[in-house]
Amino acid sequence: MLGSSALGAVGCQQQAAAVEEKHEPPVSVEVAEVTLIQAPQTLRLTGSLRGAKQTDLAANVAGRVQQTLVERGTEVKKGAVLARIDVSAAALALAEARVQVEASKTRQEINQADCDRYELLKAKGAVTDLEYDQVTAKCKTAPLDLAAAQARQTLAAKNVGDGVIRSPFDGVVTERYIEVGEYVQASSRVVSLAQVDDLRLEFSLPEANFTHVKVDADVAFRVVAYGDAVFRGKVTHISGAVRETRDVLVEASVPNPERRLLP
Repeated sequence: MLGSSALGAVGCQQQAAAVEEKHEPPVSVEVAEVTLIQAPQTLRLTGSLRGAKQTDLAANVAGRVQQTLVERGTEVKKGAVLARIDVSAAALALAEARVQVEASKTRQEINQADCDRYELLKAKGAVTDLEYDQVTAKCKTAPLDLAAAQARQTLAAKNVGDGVIRSPFDGVVTERYIEVGEYVQASSRVVSLAQVDDLRLEFSLPEANFTHVKVDADVAFRVVAYGDAVFRGKVTHISGAVRETRDVLVEASVPNPERRLLP
């Protein structure tokens, strides 16, 4: 009795297990074709942003600053006046140059009249060759004197015009270096100006990776101010020479219509 009870128990367990196996749900399987995909190569580099156009404007004339019309961050249009320099000395030089031009014109007319007269006298034998040569020499040098006077007038006019410093393109003032009353030289910086609707991303590419980057290649980058936000651009220029630091300078164009990025 004891032995048959044990066998009966085993038989019941096997039957229960069989019933459970019958009720297991089917496993869903998806089949896909295996394809080879080339993963894009990426390089992690550091760079800097610059304006599409960016320049330091010089005074171009020596003098005292009369007026400044912009501050840092001022948006300006091409031709807008940024500052004025006192060019009183240049204005006096211009006035003097104009007088010299008129005087040179008068001397040229007088000399030409003398030359015409001496031509007639020489034909009649009324003057010596020496006298004739002396007079005609003045006719030859008079145009040169006039040209020199006109050149001085042009230079003086340029110096007067340089007293008004204008923007060469639409942009934003990134720095102002002068104050009213300050004396500046012709080479002194006045303002820094940048065009910020489009930016240039400049970065150094190691020589070993030179062949991996081509013009029109996509560039993705982040800036600290925007955390994980990703900005994009395209490579526009690759330097034609390797620098002493064994890297190549690369530039990418970055659209910046909302001006979120700063150079």
